[in-house]
Amino acid sequence: EHEAVRHGLDPRDCGIGVEPSSEKAARSWRPMVHDPSRWVGKGLPAAVERLMTEGARIDVEAEIGFFEVPQYPWPSAQALTEGILECDRHLAIGALEYVPALEVEGVQAASQIHPWTVVAQGPDKWRACLDMSVALNRGVRSMPFGLPTVWDVRRVVKLTSCFAKVDCRVGFFSVPIHVGSRNRFVMRHPGTG
Repeated sequence: EHEAVRHGLDPRDCGIGVEPSSEKAARSWRPMVHDPSRWVGKGLPAAVERLMTEGARIDVEAEIGFFEVPQYPWPSAQALTEGILECDRHLAIGALEYVPALEVEGVQAASQIHPWTVVAQGPDKWRACLDMSVALNRGVRSMPFGLPTVWDVRRVVKLTSCFAKVDCRVGFFSVPIHVGSRNRFVMRHPGTG
C-alpha cells in the first residue's frame, strides 16, 4: 500500500530528486580513496578506529595453506563480460589491486583463491561478486550472528523513528584489509586468469 505511506517516505524513494542513472554509473567508476587519518580522534570506539586505520584482520583457527576454488562456469558470454567489467571497475576504484610482484610467490604458497559469480538483477543490471564461502570458511573463526527482522525491532520503533538504508557494497569497500590478511581475499581476473 505505497500510496498510504508515501507522505512519510524520503522523496528519493518516490523518485523525486534522484540523480540521473548516467551520473550514478559514472560515480561507480571513481576511485574510492581511503585516508586513515580521517578516522583518528573522532570519538569512535578504539576497535573501530583501529579497523579503519590498520585494516580488518581475519582471525583463523588453523592455517590451511594454499587453497583454490576453481572458477565456476559462466552461464553466458554476457555474464563473463559483466564479470570482467566488474573486476576492472574494482581495480579502477581501488577496491581490488593486483598482487605486487614481490608477493606472488607467497600468494602461490599460502593464499586462498576465490571464484567469481554473477547474477542478473534485471534485464540490464548484473552484479558480479566473489564467492568466498568455500575457501575462506575453511579456516576462519566464526561467530554466532543473526540478522534482526522487522518484527524484532518492533519494540523500539516509535512514531518519531526514522529508517535508513545503507548500500553494503559501498560500505564493504570502505573498510581496508590489514596487510597480513590480504592473502585470504585473492581471486583471479575473470578475463585473464
